[in-house]
Amino acid sequence: MKKHLLTTALLGALSFTTLAPTLSFAQTAGSEKITTQSKIDQNTLDTLKTDVKELTDKERLLATQITEAFDNINQAQQAILDKDKTLANDKLTKALGQLDAVISLNPDLQFIPLNKEYITTDSYHDADTVIAARRIALGYLRRGRVQDARLILSDMASELDVRTTNLPLVGYVNAIRFALPLINDDDFDGAKTILDTAILTRVITDEVMPLPIVRMVVALEAAQALELEKGEMTEEKKTEVLENLDYAQEQMKLAVAFGYADKGAYKQSLTTIRTLRKNLKNAASNTDTYTKVLSDTKDINDHLETAKDRADERKAAEATK
Repeated sequence: MKKHLLTTALLGALSFTTLAPTLSFAQTAGSEKITTQSKIDQNTLDTLKTDVKELTDKERLLATQITEAFDNINQAQQAILDKDKTLANDKLTKALGQLDAVISLNPDLQFIPLNKEYITTDSYHDADTVIAARRIALGYLRRGRVQDARLILSDMASELDVRTTNLPLVGYVNAIRFALPLINDDDFDGAKTILDTAILTRVITDEVMPLPIVRMVVALEAAQALELEKGEMTEEKKTEVLENLDYAQEQMKLAVAFGYADKGAYKQSLTTIRTLRKNLKNAASNTDTYTKVLSDTKDINDHLETAKDRADERKAAEATK
């Protein structure tokens, strides 16, 4: 089992930075397979790094405005501790105006990212191993040995979980509005409690990226790039294309074994990859076939419904009963 946790502070004093995840990869086949997998692993990492978007000028300006507001809130909290009514009122009023201005210009902005964690769980690398482990866990569950099954299932994943901790922006605005009249009434303890509660309020959001699907896309793109290269399709190059296609097929099978995709997606991908192999053998064009399989695979990823999504749907359905 390989699991990595990286944390990046996005709001040290509301300074926005990003950190690319570290991915781990099991290599258990022959030397040629290790070379192919190593390349795909590095390309996957590069792909995920590319997906980390740079802040726009507008977002940088927004970060600066929010930073100034929080500086005023921090100074107001100290003034409250010192029972300095005038300074506390002044700083909170300025912070309120700054936050109101940000919200009015960005009405869809609900949260401010506080920090981001990249959690990589990469426990199994072979679909048959996953299927065997599932059967063992199911056997334990049937016999009521829940904890034994739990030990097997707890790390049954190959994914990057981007977990973001956010501060609710509107919550701060409301807290300031509640705190100001308390300060005017010399209720410093009450004002402090309200602001402290707002500071401690966090909203956690998770984004799951299934690594087998990401790696499949990278492998297919690598095969496509080799076929598009100018010059003769040598046997060495053809072997490398086939290795990438084999690996892409393995990764889709692994995605299905983990439950990230359904069997229909695997069968569709398998049919298309067989076409790619056949065309390669017959020296026929694969341009349209690569376009289709990459589009299908990316569509699977874009419309991926996670276990958490399904759990939320069940809760929502139960709430309406």
